[in-house]
Amino acid sequence: MPLFTQDWSQLQEKARALPWYSALQARVQARVDASIARGLEVPTKPGGWLHKYVCQDTWLPLRYDPSNPTQHRSLLGKVYTGEPFEGGWRVWRHRELADAARDAACLFKLQDNSTYAQAVSTILLDYATKYQQFAGDEDAEAWMTKGRAFNQALSEAIWAVPLIQAFDMIQDSLPTAHHTEIIEQLLYPIARTLSRAHDSLIAQDKVKSNYVAWLIAALGSIGFSLQDTDLIDRSIDGPGGFKAHVDASILADGFQYEVTPYYHNFVALALSQLAEAALSNGINLYSYQTSQGTTIASMWEAFVVLSQPNGSIVELNDGSYWQESIYDTEICDVYEVALARQPHMHYAQLLQQAYARRGTPRDRWTALLFAKHALDDDPQDANLTPKQHTTHLASAGVVMLTTPTLSACLPYGNYAGSHSHLDRLSLNIWPFSQDAGTPLYGIPARVSWYQQTLAHNTIVVDGQSQAQGGGYVTSSSDSSLDDAICLHADTLYSDVNMSRIVNVDEDALVDKFCLQSDSDHNYDWLCHTDGEWQLTHPDGISFEELQQSYSDYYNDDDNNQGAGVFVDLTARAHIHTDLIATTTYQGQTFQLELSANQPLELLLATCPGRSQHPHQKRHLLIARIYGKSAQYMARYKALDPVQQLTSSSSASMMS
Repeated sequence: MPLFTQDWSQLQEKARALPWYSALQARVQARVDASIARGLEVPTKPGGWLHKYVCQDTWLPLRYDPSNPTQHRSLLGKVYTGEPFEGGWRVWRHRELADAARDAACLFKLQDNSTYAQAVSTILLDYATKYQQFAGDEDAEAWMTKGRAFNQALSEAIWAVPLIQAFDMIQDSLPTAHHTEIIEQLLYPIARTLSRAHDSLIAQDKVKSNYVAWLIAALGSIGFSLQDTDLIDRSIDGPGGFKAHVDASILADGFQYEVTPYYHNFVALALSQLAEAALSNGINLYSYQTSQGTTIASMWEAFVVLSQPNGSIVELNDGSYWQESIYDTEICDVYEVALARQPHMHYAQLLQQAYARRGTPRDRWTALLFAKHALDDDPQDANLTPKQHTTHLASAGVVMLTTPTLSACLPYGNYAGSHSHLDRLSLNIWPFSQDAGTPLYGIPARVSWYQQTLAHNTIVVDGQSQAQGGGYVTSSSDSSLDDAICLHADTLYSDVNMSRIVNVDEDALVDKFCLQSDSDHNYDWLCHTDGEWQLTHPDGISFEELQQSYSDYYNDDDNNQGAGVFVDLTARAHIHTDLIATTTYQGQTFQLELSANQPLELLLATCPGRSQHPHQKRHLLIARIYGKSAQYMARYKALDPVQQLTSSSSASMMS
């Protein structure tokens, strides 16, 4: 049985009858025609590591140009040559060719145009000739699970899935010799490479790894396409198969265990493609429930919970949040399938927003195969969340609170591995004070800055990052906050108990942060914004200019190699009563009212920008208390135009 059992004649009729579907097909065709015109020759060398295809100055990915394998430009025009940049370019090129093969195969099935079957055959036969000559494992880093066409087996599996799907759609039209060559010189050698990687992860007790999702998607696709029962059994019922993987990796609320929206959707994409292949062959993986009662549909639903009012997904932990990343493309592919299998207004709206962020109309292969209806033409009308609510993903350790104008996310769950950030009890506020995200992993600051506590809206104790721990939910001792979420942590810092209580009060977020210890500590309360702070105070504020790093300010050698070296202090003041601060983001002004139970040392600073534009500095407000205890009260709200005018007339600019 084929990997996809769509009624192609019905889809052909849809293209004739429905303008929106005809336009979708035309967009895919234009992309494939452009690929064919550029040439379909496969690189002679394997792909390296995508995360090294990055500018060391801007921390942004280099601009991929499929026609230029030797010169790689940054956003600001700097040119990089040689390795590892050429290896990174080859990752993009190999993936582009695999995607082009799948797109062309879809067009062949829809149009019965031999040009597209020939394009697929050209790519597959070229890979069949070259695959076993690749030696991507030879220059792979020691920590990598190694591939052949790429340094990493994960990259190889991601590349292999569309190639296998392309082969499956055209295999009946291939001459016998070509059919045999592709199977024996490409598909089964890929299966051997990925099986070795799969066995390695199983032996290391890493069945829950996101790598496994893609390895079994590729191995299962080969198995179903070639009716190889051993590969089918391995991918579904084996010790590292689908059932074992989702049982180990999916939490009770449907979230992938790393609690990283990017990796959650990344895994959902692999599993959804495996499930489609299985369904076409009479096996319903969508109906499989883990020991905690979760399904693939639970994963789709959990992701939507993290939607913000504009349809974007909250940023948590590591992920593909860089400028023009593949994140939104992967969201489109998952939710085209999800919308077809489980129609839901939120899925359509999420798709609408993801296409809008990509800056393209609907144009994915998944839409060609699965789309049943047109999406709304006006994505700006999408509102994925109710006007006001609180959502708690208890097993993931995440809380979402939403007002008509603000959305807040509070992570508190346990540290979940190398993709976790040290940000427990932080307050990620959409839209003006969001998480900084994550750049490509080839940038050292991904770990030394973006994962560290100082990069998040929480409390830093004595200038140090949190321990690798977590917090938990408690009941509130404040009877006036019936709807509050109350978080507590006592293992993030030695000898320090931390409590954060956040609730929604009409259109504002109210935030109370309490610290208690038997010893004296510096408690630094943090709030990051993309816009500068304007500060007002009843008695005025007398700032002293500073020109030193956060680390130097502590005058502590232990801090000099930490996240503090990325923070440049610009001003300092001491205040004794409430502070009002405003900042403007995308034309909207937001207000922070901040008070404490004792005098504050107020520090203004700049730090690296969000991962979408890391070279553009962010602004950081630090409120410091020294002692055995500290209590901060904050209220965040969006100002209406009249309030904005009143605020700006009395504000004093501090940069």
